[in-house]
Amino acid sequence: MSGPKDFHGLTADEAQAKIHQIVGRVRQARAAESIEFIVGHGGSVRTAVLETLLLYDIEAHPKLGNEGVLVAMVE
Repeated sequence: MSGPKDFHGLTADEAQAKIHQIVGRVRQARAAESIEFIVGHGGSVRTAVLETLLLYDIEAHPKLGNEGVLVAMVE
């Protein structure tokens, strides 16, 4: 598993671009990774991350004990 991806301080557009890069990298490597996305408890960045992952049919769930982190299996 790669390290957590911190999205604090990014705009929604920057967060979307970063998701596209991450998913592209994992899929190009024909790998699967459980990735933690540090997005905080609300706001436009969290929404952007969730919506962009769904474009790839990837579901993300809050990390147990830390709702500010989303966990997703990227394949």
